[in-house]
Amino acid sequence: MDVPSDPTGAAGAPGPRRSRSRGLAAVVAGAGLTAALLAPVSASAAPQQPAQTEQAAQTELAAQQESADVVISEVYTTGAGTDAAFDQRFIELQNTGETAVDLSGWSINYRPSSRGEDSLTPSGHTDLSGTVEPGGHYLISNPGLSAGDGQALPQPDEHLGGATAMRDGVIWLSDSDQPIDVPLGDVQDVEGVVDLLGYGDANTVETAAADSVSGSSDVRSMVRTDGVDTDDNSADFTLSSTITPTNSAGEQIVHEGGGENGGDGGSGEGDRNEPVELAIDEIPRSLDASENELLEQPVTVSGVVTAAYPTGGFDGFVVQTPGTGGDVDLDEHTASDAVFVYSPWQVGEVSVGDHVELTADVTTYSGQVQLSLYAGSDQTPEHALAQLDEPAEAIKPAVVEFPETEAERQSLAGMLIDPQGSYTVTDNYTLNQYGELGVVAGSEPLSTPTDVVAPGEQAQALAAENAERLFYLDDGSSTNLSRSPGWDQELPYITAEDPVRIGAEVQWEQPVIVDHRYDEWRLQPTGHLTGETAEQVQPASIEDTRAGEQQPAAPEGDVRLASFNVLNYFVHLGEDEQGCDYYSDRDGEPTTTDWCTARGAYSQESFERQQTKIVSAINALDADVVALQEIENSAHFTDDADRDLAMQNLVEALNADAGSAEWAAVASPEETPAVGDEDVIRNGFIHRVDAVEPVGDSRILFDEGIDDIMTDELSALDVGSIFSNAREPLAQQFQPVDGGEDDRFFAIVNHLKSKGSAPDDGPNAETGDGQGAWNAARQEQAGALDAFADALAADTGTERVFLMGDFNSYTQEDPLQVLADGGFSNLAADAGDTYAYDGQVGSLDHVLGTEAAADSVVQTDIWNINSVEPIAAEYSRYNGSATDLYAPGQWRASDHDPVIVDIALGSDGGSDGGSGEDGSGDDSGNPGPGQGPPEGKGHNRDDHPGNGPGQNNGNGNGNNGHGNGTRGTMATAAGTDPEARG
Repeated sequence: MDVPSDPTGAAGAPGPRRSRSRGLAAVVAGAGLTAALLAPVSASAAPQQPAQTEQAAQTELAAQQESADVVISEVYTTGAGTDAAFDQRFIELQNTGETAVDLSGWSINYRPSSRGEDSLTPSGHTDLSGTVEPGGHYLISNPGLSAGDGQALPQPDEHLGGATAMRDGVIWLSDSDQPIDVPLGDVQDVEGVVDLLGYGDANTVETAAADSVSGSSDVRSMVRTDGVDTDDNSADFTLSSTITPTNSAGEQIVHEGGGENGGDGGSGEGDRNEPVELAIDEIPRSLDASENELLEQPVTVSGVVTAAYPTGGFDGFVVQTPGTGGDVDLDEHTASDAVFVYSPWQVGEVSVGDHVELTADVTTYSGQVQLSLYAGSDQTPEHALAQLDEPAEAIKPAVVEFPETEAERQSLAGMLIDPQGSYTVTDNYTLNQYGELGVVAGSEPLSTPTDVVAPGEQAQALAAENAERLFYLDDGSSTNLSRSPGWDQELPYITAEDPVRIGAEVQWEQPVIVDHRYDEWRLQPTGHLTGETAEQVQPASIEDTRAGEQQPAAPEGDVRLASFNVLNYFVHLGEDEQGCDYYSDRDGEPTTTDWCTARGAYSQESFERQQTKIVSAINALDADVVALQEIENSAHFTDDADRDLAMQNLVEALNADAGSAEWAAVASPEETPAVGDEDVIRNGFIHRVDAVEPVGDSRILFDEGIDDIMTDELSALDVGSIFSNAREPLAQQFQPVDGGEDDRFFAIVNHLKSKGSAPDDGPNAETGDGQGAWNAARQEQAGALDAFADALAADTGTERVFLMGDFNSYTQEDPLQVLADGGFSNLAADAGDTYAYDGQVGSLDHVLGTEAAADSVVQTDIWNINSVEPIAAEYSRYNGSATDLYAPGQWRASDHDPVIVDIALGSDGGSDGGSGEDGSGDDSGNPGPGQGPPEGKGHNRDDHPGNGPGQNNGNGNGNNGHGNGTRGTMATAAGTDPEARG
């Protein structure tokens, strides 16, 4: 993978990792709409010139001051559907200064959070006009993609174009009428930007994103507090159920929502009914108002409190019918005996085990029916919570295997269960962000569909199955543990001594609550899981699987080859690059670069942490030749265009760690591409000097590099164009130090085009077959690589050719099929998986070989030291939380695992086990693990042999919050996203 580092989680954003807008609260009951046309304030829609000062020298300063006085004051994005307060969305501006400001030549702009580095321009842009008087407002409407059923806004001063929906993203006010590219990250000094609001999952913010609403039923607006602008969106804006759009004429309509956490609740325009007394399993669970007549109506239920969440953001508790649970037959159990009660004001009055009766409204949140309790509210006078004196029959946890079908999970929603069977961690990417772990039934993690089945219908079917099987073990909280103040809390489930690796067994220790929020099924502890509460509520521990991976398999044969993606190893640092931004740790210290030319560490301290890990891993590989990817192409950074500087730096560090000059780098050939034609990352080789030696010069696949070995096949290719978006392959012939011509072999290191930054159309667009974008480009690159290998073999007579590296292609995808058709076997296809993404495992990294190369192979191994490790242990996440997980050893040195191939050399390739020239004797010689186009690689499960599914999800939830509290988003982390650029 080849993306810039991004310790917010994005450089680790793959397709986007599950982003989540963790909105506060379910629909609040009992609100009404109050429209009041207020007396106009002093404002005019007609353009006026600001008062001129007598000192012309102060004109520019005064204009700047006036610009700073106009701010975004309120934004309403829930402008569609039946729950809408108004028939359109809106953006409101306010002049907080003492001087009128002419908006002629200004503009308002919006960009969704889905836009990345390659698309920074606004999707919605509207020129403004008119003057905003001191204290006055300016209203910009936005019909979005559909109109709402609420009432009309005051006459807007302008309309935002682009038919944009204004969901999570960034809005900026500009003093230019030309669209401005506003960069990603924390931006506070962009020329032309007067004010900026990033909210929800926004990837552009002032300091941190403001909370956004959880969905269309969360009827609140984002309101600037008292007009104060501290350049921190999260601090300056709060969510309010009182919505007050005001135009420049001073006309204002006030919508009064029903409670602090928004939502109209109640019964809309109809009358509220008298409470209906029901058993909990009689509460209708349909989300459709046409099918559920009790939605937004009060009901009275009683039950035993099985879980309570007064802290952490859930702001509620769970009640279950007394005596239920135990041995539940899911074939007959069709309705849940429990329900979540959202009540920020009453949750502190209950404890687990209490027997209670309550009257509350039936509402919905995040795809589930719940109760919303607002005792004491004038708008819901019937709401009440009472402790019952009579004893209740104890709740027994339901003894069930957690089901994989939606209907069966629905039948357990809210219930206390004791999970039976075996369960495995399949996703740990957001553990350090939201305290959650992706889990799947069985003993294996989920597999990336195109790693185990053919792209297209088979992969699509498996992806659907993956999504259905996945669930999350959560922490009973909506707290974002990767930003302040959450990062001062200890992480759940993990410590430096107790890692949580993909593939580890989940060992249940206490019952859990079945929950659904943020578009995923979850198992929650019975309270907010923190360091202080872990002994009481932590539901599970996780198997430590590091023990079997302390070292790779012991070498066999004569030479060990390895391929290793080294996660943007850059010796030129962000602090050396003018204007380079950075991501920082809890103390504000820089860690990694923020989309700069240098893609790795920002500071020397951070670089040393990164290098220490990489050096530990490479020296422990016990390899003789290592093919490297994602190492700095130093030609971009040195005056003499020395492209090998970073390679030499790594060799020096390896030798210092080894205590002697064991390693050398393969030098670049005399003929290299022009610096401007190469990426800032490159491929390379290092080798142990006492084991193997290069034969001749290395060779790069570009026009001038292949003139002397040109074949008809190569001459028919435009290799410059083919590799214009990838790293050119690098070839080197080797032989053992004490070997001869018969022992020679070629190694070619590759790093094909990644899957991200998809074009809108053409052969490289995303097709939905599971292979991602740029598949056609990777197929062309694979074809050119095949022709290059054939030309090298023909030129030298060396038949052993190994293709090594990050192919950005899973095992069953088309580029590997191209190479299989060319006679290359996938040598380590059965050795394991090298990469984890979207809660699934698969291999993007491969070693392929010709028939002669495959015959020489005696052992293959994939050393799982990186991909299955939590990103929290990566150097880019140093001091990212109160739990210190960084250690200088090999664990999480990169995001890709090394691939190892051991070979035995000789004139006849691998040994045939014979005793004489005629080959007589047994045929038990060295095994040839080569594999042609595989029929299917997978993880065996008892109920689904040979087809280990994965889940269709990035590490972050699309549009989901984590509780009735708020959770922000996290972009992708350094080198963790095969969907990203490069």
